[in-house]
Amino acid sequence: MKKHQKITNLFMCSILISGFFACDLTQQEEPIAEESPLLLATATSSSFIFYDDFESGEPLEDAHGHELGADHSLTSVSKPGYSGEKAARFELRDNDPIVKGSRRAEVTIVKGEDGHIEKDTWYSFDLYVPKDYVDEDDDEVINQWHQSGNASASIRIKNGRFLWRYYINGQREDFDLGSIKKESWNSFVIHMIHSYGSDGLTEVWLNDEKLLDRKGRNINDDDLPKWKIGIYKSKWADEKTTTSRRVLYYDNVKVGDSRTDYELMAYNETNEGSEEQDDDTTSDSGNNDSGSSGGDSDSGSDDSSGDNGDSSGDSSSDEDEDNNDDSSEVDNDDSGSDDDQRRRPRRNRWKRNHRW
Repeated sequence: MKKHQKITNLFMCSILISGFFACDLTQQEEPIAEESPLLLATATSSSFIFYDDFESGEPLEDAHGHELGADHSLTSVSKPGYSGEKAARFELRDNDPIVKGSRRAEVTIVKGEDGHIEKDTWYSFDLYVPKDYVDEDDDEVINQWHQSGNASASIRIKNGRFLWRYYINGQREDFDLGSIKKESWNSFVIHMIHSYGSDGLTEVWLNDEKLLDRKGRNINDDDLPKWKIGIYKSKWADEKTTTSRRVLYYDNVKVGDSRTDYELMAYNETNEGSEEQDDDTTSDSGNNDSGSSGGDSDSGSDDSSGDNGDSSGDSSSDEDEDNNDDSSEVDNDDSGSDDDQRRRPRRNRWKRNHRW
């Protein structure tokens, strides 16, 4: 009996030992998994707070707020110069409905007061200026970092040139960013360490060339700014200029946190491809897939714009400081109810990196 039990025990031990070595061999033979490109891309894109490449959905539908007076103010169109791609088309006419006290077609991408951004934040976008964009002395705002009462920093177009403007503590300071390349995509990257103190930083690149590198105060003593893009022309609120219509195209609008760097903000898939010139999209008439009126040159038309438009955004009593050469006009920005002015972003596709 004892002999039989001993044999049984030896047999069971041999089975266990064989199983152990079999498992060990199996583990040794299992190939080592390579780092997944998808996981790497996800980790990289997690530094983006906002990203819209306009390839699906409504343009900038997940942005914080919209200040649009007409149906033509913001539409999705074929991207000028690129076959099969999309871009956002902003159009502003001098007879568009008044939005927040002035003529504007703007979208607030993120709002610092609501915690969307950090002190150290990156911004980038691509801008296409049509060939018949009329150069004039009266400027228009195409980007602004807006705080209570004014834009402490902004990018403008004036006399065929890009202009960076600070407006801090009532003092204006301008920096020329060079001439506009019309009929071509202009790529902007902006890095700001927002600060009212000496630790602030402003870096601006245009088409891979660093044009501004300034340390020190770059905002007013207030909450972090909201970033707005589009077209804002305050003089049209009650005056005419040499043109009556503005059209600009935007693509690859991004906001990145402190983990971002220049390479991430500047890289776009379309930057790697060849640009195909499309004659139908090189003037302000554009190629509007969404049905806005065609034949629109920068001289504009006098047709009255009766569209109700959209003015969804933040309800704070903000004002846009135009800070023109001849005057400083403060623009009322407190129209609309809280329900009309606020809209929470949804998360989908490339906009999935929102953190609010």
